[in-house]
Amino acid sequence: MDAEHVSNPTSAGDAFSQAFRGWLMPRMPKTKVLKFDFALIDHEAAQCEIAEFGLEIENESPLYLGIRLEEENVYTIHPARADALRTLHPSLLFSALQLIRAAAGKSLHIRTPDDLLEMFCRWHWDYELMGDDEAAREHMKERFGEDDPDIERYLPSVVRAELSPDDTLPKWQWSQKDRKLRELTRRSVRDLARQCDDWRSGFCTALADLHLALERMGNASLIRDAQWAEPAYSAATIAYQHSDYVGELLDDHFECASNGGYATYFQCFIRFPKEVASIRKQYAILEDTLNLIALLDRVLEHFS
Repeated sequence: MDAEHVSNPTSAGDAFSQAFRGWLMPRMPKTKVLKFDFALIDHEAAQCEIAEFGLEIENESPLYLGIRLEEENVYTIHPARADALRTLHPSLLFSALQLIRAAAGKSLHIRTPDDLLEMFCRWHWDYELMGDDEAAREHMKERFGEDDPDIERYLPSVVRAELSPDDTLPKWQWSQKDRKLRELTRRSVRDLARQCDDWRSGFCTALADLHLALERMGNASLIRDAQWAEPAYSAATIAYQHSDYVGELLDDHFECASNGGYATYFQCFIRFPKEVASIRKQYAILEDTLNLIALLDRVLEHFS
């Protein structure tokens, strides 16, 4: 940080805030899909945000970097585009979603098809993510009544095909365990980029760049020890296709968050360390994370 970014500070905290913004803003990615911001927040305010959930911040600090999520847009892969990726390589869509999840796990909260499936199972299948139609039907009959017209359209065999096909999910969530899909190497993805001259070339190039950034970061993560803050919104929702299921899930989620007051506008609170070496390391990871977000956004731009 540079003192030249500080002008007439009213306090030490204000001086730090100005200097931090001076460092951060030139490095902030101009994202088209992902919606987020950062905020500096003191310990008392951060604790107040999460106190209603019965949580207490474990890694205490006078000041935290909060990731703010105040709006959420839904983007869709589309079955036609998914099929185009599968045609290029059967494992390409699976690999893409794996990389998207890996990048999100180091940066921004994003809802992907597996998250939507888990939300659906909590609402309709008594939390039995891997349950079959028979078990789901019996549970819904008990909950909604035997004559409820929505029971048949809420069965796993119906919902999964529309909401989250197997190749959009982690392997442990697959309904067909014998599927032969694998995570493609970065070199394989770059080779695929050279095999086509349409949107898939740009998509594969962006995917390979994201893969490289993740490799370079290794185990480093800005948010590993951060305090989760029960965000109402995500930086984006990536759905498999336009679906009533997605709209219903998000509407129910936001209604519960609003009525119950159990959510915040923050993804998490990141502690600022006090040791010089740790401070330098954190700023390096923050810069890498901002670059990762930019590359993730480039991948997600191909969905609409």
